[in-house]
Amino acid sequence: MSRTHVVVGAGPVGSGIARALAARGDRVRVVTRSGSGPEGPGLTRHALDAARGDELAAVAAGSDSIVNALNPPYHRWADVWPGVSTGLLGAAEASGALLLHVSNLYGHGPSVRTMVEASPDLSAAGTKGAVRAAVWARSRAAHEAGRVRTVELRASDYFGPGSAGNSHLDLEVVGPVVRRRPPVALVGDPSAPHSWTFLPDLTATVLAVLDAERERGGLSGRVVHVPNSPARSMQQVADDVAGLLGRRPPRVRVLPRPLVGALGLVVPFLRELREVEHQFRRPFVADGTATAALLGVTATPWSEALAADVRALGGEPVAPLPALSRPRGTAR
Repeated sequence: MSRTHVVVGAGPVGSGIARALAARGDRVRVVTRSGSGPEGPGLTRHALDAARGDELAAVAAGSDSIVNALNPPYHRWADVWPGVSTGLLGAAEASGALLLHVSNLYGHGPSVRTMVEASPDLSAAGTKGAVRAAVWARSRAAHEAGRVRTVELRASDYFGPGSAGNSHLDLEVVGPVVRRRPPVALVGDPSAPHSWTFLPDLTATVLAVLDAERERGGLSGRVVHVPNSPARSMQQVADDVAGLLGRRPPRVRVLPRPLVGALGLVVPFLRELREVEHQFRRPFVADGTATAALLGVTATPWSEALAADVRALGGEPVAPLPALSRPRGTAR
């Protein structure tokens, strides 16, 4: 039976979700401020600001879910998210639709422990972790008050076909190695283990959440993690890409901090990276085992995911992925 969904946001994540829902025969209303977004059978586009809850509620009337796939400009999170959160909650309450937040791991805060779904929310040192934690806290409180049904899906930094140049891993490591250019990490330690979310796996998990809530219920108020392959450092990823391409692995360098600071004066995104540098300097590992058991979704094997990413970026693997490489130490 066809269902109706509202997808708020049309970046790589929102567009991928909207297309996947439409491809299986569901009706999808894509909401962006400009009215942009994917086109095709089953897809309609709506121009409005998600902070305008009444207007969003009108679009969401009769829908099964509202998928929050927004990602405002990095430096505007503190200004944009409070109003958007209010609009989303108002629309979910008025329409009765499930509110599914497609979020990230920032709310867990700096930690060397493996992050699991049951980990307590600990605000990161800075505004971004606090902002994302507050969005979920408001939604969970509304769930506990019986006003809305809501789930938060948390993914790590994504990569893969469809990332459209918005992926740390693709921009800093995979793409440069494919193009025979030096891979350069913007911040952090290239030897630090990091979980990476394959974009198609994120989309598959969203669909599994929507189906499970519709068929079984009981997910509201929960946090779920997108299952990821075993964590790989940026240096290990560079080794793996080179192995697929039959080349000698390059050393991943790090952009000097003074240069990052200077560039941050004119590039807001780089300025904001200071708050989340811990995610790339320390182990940043997420476990989605509970989600896999609950929803029956699993991560695409690392070798398959990376090969697909390499092809999407213009490379052609010529060899199977060798045995997982060991960390090569911190690049200097």
